Amino acid sequence: MSLSDLFRKQEKKPLGLYIHIPFCRSKCDYCDFCSFVPNNQAVIEHYTDALLLQMEDWRDKCRPYEIDTVYIGGGTPSVLTSEQLCRILGAVYSHFEVEDGAEITVEMNPENVTKELVCSLVRKGVGRVSMGVQSFCDGELALLGRRGSADICEKAFDTLRQCSVRNISLDLMLAIPSQTEETLAYTLKKMLALSPEHISAYLLKIEKNTVFGKCGVEEADEEIQRRLYLQTCRTLENAGYEHYEVSNFAKKGFRSVHNSSYWQCVPYLCFGCGASGFDGKIRYKFPESLEAFTGRNGLVEPETEEILDDEDLRRERIMLSLRTSDGVSFNDLNAEQRRFLKSLEASGLTKETVSGFRLTDDGFLVSNTIIVKLSEFE
Repeated sequence: MSLSDLFRKQEKKPLGLYIHIPFCRSKCDYCDFCSFVPNNQAVIEHYTDALLLQMEDWRDKCRPYEIDTVYIGGGTPSVLTSEQLCRILGAVYSHFEVEDGAEITVEMNPENVTKELVCSLVRKGVGRVSMGVQSFCDGELALLGRRGSADICEKAFDTLRQCSVRNISLDLMLAIPSQTEETLAYTLKKMLALSPEHISAYLLKIEKNTVFGKCGVEEADEEIQRRLYLQTCRTLENAGYEHYEVSNFAKKGFRSVHNSSYWQCVPYLCFGCGASGFDGKIRYKFPESLEAFTGRNGLVEPETEEILDDEDLRRERIMLSLRTSDGVSFNDLNAEQRRFLKSLEASGLTKETVSGFRLTDDGFLVSNTIIVKLSEFE
């Protein structure tokens, strides 16, 4: 049975839609995402054309569904022209039924933010922008291989506000080489002065195939990671942000609807080179080869990565829900798992809720270990 057949057989519920733009002006030293530095603008234009054909090809396969979130990520979507991005959004509206008030997000880098680009996207329905800031210390940005500066980040944020973007998420990186509690405090102060609606704070992880990995850069030791992570949690929570997922903080009413669907095992469509999707039973991914994607005008078959049965889905719900402040439901836990999570309360790692258990900030830090231990009680 094909993926499109499974989508047709699913109960009709709103779907999320992810679109991958695999281009960057340069590759950051820590980046492990599917992205390429294009030789010329023609490469991007050819990809845009192929992407539109791919969406058109899937139009009838998913026609019964309404789209409640659209997320254009990368790579760096803002390296595309406003005309190219508006063509992509126009295809979304043309080929799919997009709900009124749908959350539509575009990722941007500060150095690509212009009034012309942002205002054209807002006119096309974009109401949320996720911007990669990472740090407000220029030395740390240079260490990461970022093209921008703290000043550019602030100016880009002002431009977003001037163009009436009322839902802005900023990315923050923790445990950068040479980062200290003092430099992090400075970055957090500058970030909070801007008052974004959402902040994503990620601990730096070194992957083997990145510049950092190849140069032998090592991750900060666990104690440093712990201190910087908890410092961030305390600072943002004291400023009124809800810590609703391991790496995500939001003002009231501004949780990321799209990303929350991932953590709730909600099906979502995907398009683009290297994009991953989920139809409720199957996790699938389009090939990462840019040449294959554009060479076949986007008409490539997705590769099945994982087929989940009911028991697999229960395990996934446990793993993903423990990443969130909502926590895991008693209904997904057996008696031994409940006792184990209850036992962690004394050490401040878990809290029992009305419907289940959730991890504390300290618990989030060791969530992978807790999840592995839970699997031993199956």
